[in-house]
Amino acid sequence: SASMDQNLSGEFMNTYHFPIIQSLFDDAFQVLANIIGDYHCGDATSDGIINVTDVIYLINYLFKGGSVPSLLQAGDCNCDCKITVSDIIYLVNYLFKGGPKPLC
Repeated sequence: SASMDQNLSGEFMNTYHFPIIQSLFDDAFQVLANIIGDYHCGDATSDGIINVTDVIYLINYLFKGGSVPSLLQAGDCNCDCKITVSDIIYLVNYLFKGGPKPLC
């Protein structure tokens, strides 16, 4: 299916969703998580603590060409199988506004 999404520049773009591919992607993440071991959703730095350092790490990754989180799923705080500014907002909301715990 297709939908229109707005990017950070305010432009609209077509986005295509493929449920079968999404399912395969989810399965691959689960296999990888089982191989690597335990991780904490929102712990982008993989230091075992979810804090402002993880927010900064994700900002650097997305906007400054910083290092990829060692386990991408740990940076996917809102569980949509991608790391975007929404994950940063979700994590800030969790840490500073009493929002829900990261979901991945």
